[in-house]
Amino acid sequence: MLHLPGELQDVVASRALPLAVVKVLSEIDHEPYRRDLIREATRTGATTATVELWRAQYLADRTRIVQNLMTIEEIASRREAWKIKIDCDLCQEEREYQDTQSPRVCRECWAEILRLVEREARLSITTTPPA
Repeated sequence: MLHLPGELQDVVASRALPLAVVKVLSEIDHEPYRRDLIREATRTGATTATVELWRAQYLADRTRIVQNLMTIEEIASRREAWKIKIDCDLCQEEREYQDTQSPRVCRECWAEILRLVEREARLSITTTPPA
């Protein structure tokens, strides 16, 4: 027990998985992949036979699995750079796409909305007393 990785010791202590399942999972030497399998085994109540299949697949194709996981982790770490950002049509500030809405209006009405907003902005500037 003391030689098990920490996350497996936690699983044993919480009795989330049977010891036989934990023993098989301990043979997965790539920590991020093992953590994924622990989550999946806990979520599904995986049996020892199921986890033995997972281990066999891992051992048979370890290089590809590890490389894929490393690629996924790299992509996730660069996720911020992949966010879609657009300028707000009214305030012109850059916003993340999910923080915007697309009104359904014709081009002429949209142009009128923009004219009104610009006019309001000009009025608020000219009517604001100096500090």
